Amino acid sequence: MHLSLATSSNFFCDIIAQLGSAGMVKEENEQWRRVIIEKPFGRDLNSARTLNENISRVLKASQIYRIDYYLAR
Repeated sequence: MHLSLATSSNFFCDIIAQLGSAGMVKEENEQWRRVIIEKPFGRDLNSARTLNENISRVLKASQIYRIDYYLAR
């Protein structure tokens, strides 16, 4: 299953929490689940730490991909 959502970073924590509540990020039967978060990952260091703390309650580190397209240019 592939699901892409474009949303404001203000909603990342709520969306990931709801995906967790719905069982959509649970890995079983050799199926993997990943969440890709594009820049910006927070507005500053404190908000980035808060975001990371909140999503880590739902996702394992191996399920989280952070993409910064600016570094690729």
